[in-house]
Order: sequence, then C-alpha cells, then structure tokens
Amino acid sequence: MNSEDRIERIAIELLTIADREEIERVFDTSGDVRVSEKDAARLIGLSHGGLKHMRQEDEERPLGEDCRAPECVPTGKGLRRCRYSYRLTALAQWIDDNRPRLYAHLWQEK
Repeated sequence: MNSEDRIERIAIELLTIADREEIERVFDTSGDVRVSEKDAARLIGLSHGGLKHMRQEDEERPLGEDCRAPECVPTGKGLRRCRYSYRLTALAQWIDDNRPRLYAHLWQEK
C-alpha cells in the first residue's frame, strides 16, 4: 500500500471516529474537513495541552526545520489569542509520518 492510499485510509477512519464521537466538524472552502485543536488532539491520542505545546514549539522553530505537530490552520482571532483548526488529511498525514513510532500496534499493514 502506498503512502497516498494509507493517508486516505487513515483520513476515512478519522472521519468515522469523529462521527462516532460526535465531534463538530467544519468544511473549508476547498471541501476539506477540519476539527478544532481540542478535537484534533482527541483524534490522534494526545492531550489538548500536548498538541498545543507541540504547535507552539513549532512556531518558534526557524523556517525549514521539521515540525513536530500536524499542520494547522489559524481560524480567526479572539480577544487574546488565535484559534486553530486541523484538516483531517493533515492529521492523517501526521499519523502516517509518525506511525512507526507511535501507532505501530494500531496501523499495521495487512
């Protein structure tokens, strides 16, 4: 199974989990499904604080360095902070990239 097929399979599984867990989803203009940072953390098995910390560390990294967190999208500014959402495809890509280290017991190829 190639990388694109694995990512598509993982994204479908994430969407199924989001439906089962009644996670609120939004669709962006490209038709991609996005979830809040809190829900993204739930879907990939991290605490909300853990994912937020990874994102903040990535923001401090020099351009060109590898990021630890999944790619996120700023969704607007509140009074004191910006909110972030995550595309399911970005979460699927992150899971696939980190699969050997984090998810070997869940995402074994058949």
